[in-house]
Amino acid sequence: MSGYDPHFLVFKAHPNSSNIQGILAFNVDTMLQKQTERIIKVNLYHVSSKNKDHFEQVFSQSLEYIWNTMHCSVIRTSLFHFQDEHGKLQASAELKNLLKSKGFKWKTVTNDVRTG
Repeated sequence: MSGYDPHFLVFKAHPNSSNIQGILAFNVDTMLQKQTERIIKVNLYHVSSKNKDHFEQVFSQSLEYIWNTMHCSVIRTSLFHFQDEHGKLQASAELKNLLKSKGFKWKTVTNDVRTG
């Protein structure tokens, strides 16, 4: 994970539980932008949940945590594409729709058969 200030959080059903329900990994990048202003950008690298049915809740809680504690201007993430059974590169439609519903927009699209 490149950048500054890495953060790793775990989601648990109960604070004292050792049973992890989800994981969040991101970093905070406070690089000087446009030579005059400092923009705090969060690079979201990983969100997962143990139970697929709880992924949307873990993702929502992750975004809420980032917006409320990092005081950032931007959250960036990467959406990887994989070859389907017909050889076509595609991203998960479910994940793509979730990102759209949370206000994420596509800035750059790079499809590569070797890297997704």
